[in-house]
Amino acid sequence: MLFAAILIGAGFWASSLHAAQISDEIPLSLQAGRPPQDAWLVVEYELRSETTEINGMKSDALEDELHNIIDRGEARTRVEAFAYLLRYEIAWGYLDIDGDGVNEMLVWLGIPPFCGSAGCQTLLLHQTAAGWQQEFGLYLSEPADSLCYTRNGPDAFPMVRSDSVALWWDGIRQRYVCYRYCMGWSDPDAISEEELSAATPEELSVRKLLHDRPWCGNGSVN
Repeated sequence: MLFAAILIGAGFWASSLHAAQISDEIPLSLQAGRPPQDAWLVVEYELRSETTEINGMKSDALEDELHNIIDRGEARTRVEAFAYLLRYEIAWGYLDIDGDGVNEMLVWLGIPPFCGSAGCQTLLLHQTAAGWQQEFGLYLSEPADSLCYTRNGPDAFPMVRSDSVALWWDGIRQRYVCYRYCMGWSDPDAISEEELSAATPEELSVRKLLHDRPWCGNGSVN
């Protein structure tokens, strides 16, 4: 599972990327709650894939967090803890990221061990004939007012971006570029020599375009 924290490597898809003019962006917020349909099954599988073992007893990230919510006094029972988790620690929203007119879904996982200095893992789910499937994702510090979305991004595909990473997909493979805070939150302009050497001129052009672009068209650089 790859999360968008580095520039995409060289290759056909990278070399074919063009820094076309990006159309107007709109702010995108994710809503709290349990994702609908069978998308929750994918999310629950991801939450339970992170397992722990203490004194021979096995558990997972979901069960651990339900116990933590009760221990913190936020709930008295497992049912109440699950309601709290959905209200404050899971958020989701629809968006069309591949331009085919069918919405994908972003799901923010605001619980340990899915959160770190870069934010919390946010899954991108794609709907297929077999149901929702996880494709890739990015990190978000919070689900509200932390995304910009446009239907016409690089290479004329829809694009979604956080305050550091832009992500788009053409239905075949993911494309992403880090444009700010690529080496931590202390320096928004820093980028490693490794990333620079791996980036194509087109990718660097997209990076500069987004680096200098106002956040969701509000007139200020994020």
